[in-house]
Amino acid sequence: MTTTNSDCNGLWDVSVVTLNCARDFPFRDQQEKSAILKELITFNNNNAQDIYAFGFQELVRIWEGAGKIRMEAALIDILKDILDILDELFPQNNYKKLGYSYVGATAVLVVGKETIECHDSASTTSNCGKFGSTLKGGTAYSFRLKKNESTVLQTFTFISCHLNANEGEDNMTSRINDYDRIMTQCNRDFSDLEFRKGHIFVFGDLNFRVNDPNFKAHIASEWEPTLRKHEELNHLRAKHVIFRGFDEQPVTFPPTYKYKVGDMISYNNKRIPSWCDRILYKKYPSGLPMGKARYESLERVRHMQFTDHQAVGLAIQVPDLTKDNKHELELIRLLEPLNETLGYFADTLLAYEWLRRSTPVYILAALILFYFFYNLL
Repeated sequence: MTTTNSDCNGLWDVSVVTLNCARDFPFRDQQEKSAILKELITFNNNNAQDIYAFGFQELVRIWEGAGKIRMEAALIDILKDILDILDELFPQNNYKKLGYSYVGATAVLVVGKETIECHDSASTTSNCGKFGSTLKGGTAYSFRLKKNESTVLQTFTFISCHLNANEGEDNMTSRINDYDRIMTQCNRDFSDLEFRKGHIFVFGDLNFRVNDPNFKAHIASEWEPTLRKHEELNHLRAKHVIFRGFDEQPVTFPPTYKYKVGDMISYNNKRIPSWCDRILYKKYPSGLPMGKARYESLERVRHMQFTDHQAVGLAIQVPDLTKDNKHELELIRLLEPLNETLGYFADTLLAYEWLRRSTPVYILAALILFYFFYNLL
């Protein structure tokens, strides 16, 4: 097997890609499906990675995500294609599934080289949608991995998120609450893996918006000042409201939302173009050697135009963490998860009614009544 530079210097090659599929991923067209997945794998110039993590949002339709069966089948289907593509691209390496998890129509799927030892693993989900449903939320997979004899066990956690949507102060606050709930759930369910001391990647359709209605997204010279002055996530991070202890590579690509479906460069004028799709990772101690990093949006070639989002990828070389250089992520707030019973009720109704193609109007009314009844108890 070919030895890479990262094998020699203790670095891990990690690729993370996130894509909101707008409920229209072409599962039934094998050629289109394979072309999309190949784009997600090869954005970093066809370099073989130790770990590939994929985040999907709106992978299936809402009612299918609520019912769960379709998501399980969809991920198994995608996993098979990803492994086939990796075998074709890198015949000198063998790849295997490390794990996947999903909540509603949001998923995380992770594969790694066959030589990587996986000693412990766990997954968790957090419902953040209306009425505690899975319409929004986060899902995570965490494991302890060992690359070769010279490395110690490393905890890697990959968290795929779909946070609250739409513009405005109230919706921004809801996104902050969604993030805190997701991280709280990870803190509870991954405590045995010491997830806060390991490698952490958070990514997905975070839905943070640009609040400048005069922003002209097609002018590249406006990107940097807009990100600095009018972009929610950067403002909140500067105030240490969210993602404290995380890093993000410089954003040098155009806004990733909201494109016109079937168009390469045109935005839908119903929304202010925004950098909704992002990838952040836990900050490493100063002085700890890191390798190369590449952070970019994927070109909207023809087969990537089925969605109004633009895929974003991060290829990064991260160092081994030992007891001497481990540091613990500080959580800003710990929130109680949304009520599981209410969320189960909401998801069951959504899945049941849409499966029968009935009108969803009275479902919404039932959910509202249940919500107010729950709050009166």
